[in-house]
Formats: sequence, C-alpha cells, structure tokens
Amino acid sequence: MAMDGNVGRGILGAVAAIVLYCVSFWRIYRNNRGSRIVESGTLTIMVTLCFAFLLNVVDFPDWVFASIILLLFVLCMLTLFFVVQRAYQALRGRRHN
Repeated sequence: MAMDGNVGRGILGAVAAIVLYCVSFWRIYRNNRGSRIVESGTLTIMVTLCFAFLLNVVDFPDWVFASIILLLFVLCMLTLFFVVQRAYQALRGRRHN
C-alpha cells in the first residue's frame, strides 16, 4: 500500500509535536516533584495528547475508547481535587495569619 507524501509528513509532524510536548511536560514534571497539581495535570495532558494522536492512527474498539475516556475523566477530577485542596489550604492559612 503506497502512502501519499503529505500523509507521511503529517504523521511525522504529529509524532514530532507529541514527542516535543511529552519531553517538555516530563521536564516540568521532573522539576516539580511533590507538587501533586503539576504531577497529575502533566500526566493528564500527556495521556490526552497521546490518545488524541492514537485516535487518528488506530481504530479502537468501543470498550477501549470508553475506558480511556473514563481514565481521562478521573485524571481531570484528580487534578481539580488537588487545585481545590491547594486553594482551601491557602485560604485557611490566610485567615489564621
């Protein structure tokens, strides 16, 4: 099966963009160890980018698609929980000072 040159360049460009994003997010993750907001947010973004790329390349069965969407939902809720927790701690600390 022959592939059009534009399709090959498009796939190569998408892979390069995802690799660059993942490397930069990995560096952010590594430099902010202990910050649960950064850790869970970075993981959520990396999973989302990889899944978005794979959706265009691979045809997933419905149960895999639903499982990954559920994973992304849980990761987003986890990140929001850490944001709310940090905001609550900041507000509580400001009232006591």
